[in-house]
Amino acid sequence: MLIALSVTGGAVFFAAIILVILFRTVDPQIVRDGYVECAGRWHEAFLCGCEDGLASLPQQPVNTYTNLAYLAAGVFPGVLLDTTAIYVFTFSMIYLFVGSSLYHAMSTSWAGMLDVTAIYVVYTALAVYAAAVLFGSPDWLIPLIMFVVAGLAAYVLSPRYHHNMNLKIAILLGGTYLLLLLRMAFSGNWGPWPYLVASVITFALGFLFWWMDQRRNFPLPRWGHGLWHILTAAATGLVFYAIYVSDS
Repeated sequence: MLIALSVTGGAVFFAAIILVILFRTVDPQIVRDGYVECAGRWHEAFLCGCEDGLASLPQQPVNTYTNLAYLAAGVFPGVLLDTTAIYVFTFSMIYLFVGSSLYHAMSTSWAGMLDVTAIYVVYTALAVYAAAVLFGSPDWLIPLIMFVVAGLAAYVLSPRYHHNMNLKIAILLGGTYLLLLLRMAFSGNWGPWPYLVASVITFALGFLFWWMDQRRNFPLPRWGHGLWHILTAAATGLVFYAIYVSDS
């Protein structure tokens, strides 16, 4: 546990330094051509003057740096858990960290595509992991299935079905929970139950903060969407761990 915490802390620290250097080095003019004005309705974006264009990097500091939570949620179990599925999960969470960080920092269409693609990859991979465990797939085959199906989902869904993304993620996540419940029921192993409940509660709280941020009535105006990042990162890690425990 101590080693996992140390590695995770080091990864987050160095990633934060890299982001700071990157945003202080890159000229905002380079990325202004693909700028999408206030596309996400985040309160921090409006407070930072997103209607006036990309004045500085990162445009949304809180929304940018809170994505480090996805990196932490991917690296920590990657060091701690002994399962082949962790390789795909850790990679997908790092991908989400990169995509979402760049999107909130630059607000460009290409960074937005990275963000959306990463979201589909993460939650498709989770659903596939839960299904593979339920049906007893060999351990060596699980990461291959996760990688292929998640990649196909990202390719098909991201460019053509950007709208109603929250609904699609809810379906994937709900499917993951259902598959996990079936696994627990059939195996008689209810050990994952506390992690599943904690994940649902954490996701629900994160969604509440996201909803309030969209309506600009969150008590900490700059932090509504940032806390959504932190809570969904924790909740996603809890889902993965619950599936892992169900296979133990």
